[in-house]
Amino acid sequence: MNWLRDHMKKIIWIIVIAFILTIFAGWGMGGLDRRQPERDLAVVDGETISMTRYREIVAQVREEFRERLDAPLDEETNQKIEEEAFRRAVNEVLLQRLAEEEGARATDEEIRQFVAAQFRDEAGQIDYHEFQQFLQHISPARRREIEDDERTRIETMRIYNWLENQLFIPEQEIELGLASGLRELNLYGLFIDPGSFLEDEAIQTYYEENEEDFLAPPSAHLRQLKLRGDKEPEDPETDRLDEIGELREQIERQFRAGIDFSELARRYSEDTETVDAGGDVGWIEPDALPDQLSRAAFDLEAGEMSDMIVSDDNYYFLYLEEPVEQEVKPLSEVEAEIIQELLTTEHWQKAREEAQELFEQITAEDDALAELQRLAERSHGFTSTTGGHYDWVPVRFLPGYLDEQLRQNWSGELTSSPDDNRILNTVTNTMLDLIVEEKSVAEPVETDYGLLILGAQEHRPGQPEELTAEEEETFKNYIRGEKINHYVEGWLRWKRLSAEVELEVDEDRIGGRSAEEVLGDILEFELETI
Repeated sequence: MNWLRDHMKKIIWIIVIAFILTIFAGWGMGGLDRRQPERDLAVVDGETISMTRYREIVAQVREEFRERLDAPLDEETNQKIEEEAFRRAVNEVLLQRLAEEEGARATDEEIRQFVAAQFRDEAGQIDYHEFQQFLQHISPARRREIEDDERTRIETMRIYNWLENQLFIPEQEIELGLASGLRELNLYGLFIDPGSFLEDEAIQTYYEENEEDFLAPPSAHLRQLKLRGDKEPEDPETDRLDEIGELREQIERQFRAGIDFSELARRYSEDTETVDAGGDVGWIEPDALPDQLSRAAFDLEAGEMSDMIVSDDNYYFLYLEEPVEQEVKPLSEVEAEIIQELLTTEHWQKAREEAQELFEQITAEDDALAELQRLAERSHGFTSTTGGHYDWVPVRFLPGYLDEQLRQNWSGELTSSPDDNRILNTVTNTMLDLIVEEKSVAEPVETDYGLLILGAQEHRPGQPEELTAEEEETFKNYIRGEKINHYVEGWLRWKRLSAEVELEVDEDRIGGRSAEEVLGDILEFELETI
């Protein structure tokens, strides 16, 4: 329950974000009329879907699959991608029509205000001058893309809110979902890490032979002198740029005459945060500065002052106080990265074999859970000090809990987003087996981090009375949102099947099945994510 309480606010947004990604993904990536299509894919109730638009959605769906599967895409997966892209393209037409019918389309002025709202001054007010300058420096095509993105943002949330208001979920259904979602397991686990089959000597050797790959970002001890471009000139009859030109000459002349840069910064700088410290900004890495300032700063020699640099309508002089430093990161900081680099199929196979042997040893005992605890205590796993004990964990959120625990304690380092679905499907089913069949220990579960043998000492019904009123309402909103998403996807499926869809290309372009078969599906991959 503690884990659920700590993560409650994060969890509630997962359902809304997942809905937007899976139902509306790709809507607004340029619009149907963004460019002249060479041909059409299909006609949906008289509205055409261009082949160009379809290819854009295919590309996006393919990228989603790559991130989630983290593996080469085979022929069957590519077929699913084409089918899902076709469904989304049809969804797009249906939802755009719904937005028009319900008056949810965003006006040009609304879009302009949403974009302008990204440009604010120090007082938090919209800076229309900066906004106009931005528009003047981007291409018309880029401007259309930004406007389309904002149109998507506005209309997506409006349609979601409209659909939500059309649905009534009985409170009794929400209460049942609350009790089911809070059902808890007293969870134990034994983790088998493929990284444990790597020899320390191999890690040390790789570190020493590839030190250039583990260099920390360079850092420089800098001082700055800032002149504000938006400041009113001292003399009302003098242009601010002319005034800055005169200040530039004074600063450069006095620096050449030997006056310390820190003194010049105290005298001339208009940066309120550093002026009293003589412009000292401390040790800075390149990414902490805008590009033009970063390039100038890291080209300086110690004791050298830069030329005047213009950045964001302000004017800067930079001074390198101490030489640029760049060191090799200690092994402790990069060991996880090295393990990930060195892990091979062989290490994973050893982990699988080890997990299976341990599972057979555990289940051969009369008290399998006690044997799991004993082995966990002897292991080097992160639950060894607790005898393999995790906590009382709500079954509903078990995959997220385990993913967090494994991520924090794994020896390796993920180079891409973890595939939560691998954990989600197998672990949820495993835990249901423990409850329904009253098994104490389940077969090894393979995750992105390694193998996990899970056991449950007991389970208990949900404890909603342990929630505060605010937490209970948040959880109920989560359940309500999840059910709404389920109904909306069903509604979209019905709309797709009742729409008049004429395919203008061969069925091979949408995965090989008929349009009706594809549109009648709800991608299991999506619903598992939600």
